[in-house]
Amino acid sequence: MFAEQSFAIDAPQWLTSAGLTAGSLAAILIVMMGVAWICGLQQGRLRERRAAGRRPGNPVRVTVMRVTEPATELGEGLVVDRSLSGVGLLVGHDVAVGTLLDIRPIDAVDNPPWARLEVMSASKEGDSWRLGCLFAKLPAWKTLRQLG
Repeated sequence: MFAEQSFAIDAPQWLTSAGLTAGSLAAILIVMMGVAWICGLQQGRLRERRAAGRRPGNPVRVTVMRVTEPATELGEGLVVDRSLSGVGLLVGHDVAVGTLLDIRPIDAVDNPPWARLEVMSASKEGDSWRLGCLFAKLPAWKTLRQLG
């Protein structure tokens, strides 16, 4: 039904003059990619799933509200790192993954709007819980600026 086709790749002149073939170059490339992958794994880079890298900064005290009817205040939290796509929060109690939260800086100037977050991860750190949160909707610039 289908004619069997073969494809050939001609190696550039400088490869053949150096004694390398396209096959040996491919083997070298595969080995180099494997080494890069192992180095990345050892440094923890391959576990990063964020769209934007997090950066630390001065902790910012925030009021944390659970988005329910009616809204429930969970108390105070600390923004310990932030990115364009979310924040890392320290809070005093466990919050389930998938929970929607609203946060706003306690010492906010000009009463900025609340930032809506979705909890993506939660882990115990000493007496606190560290929450990895994704912005459900990109907050207003005024709010982002005051979160650090």
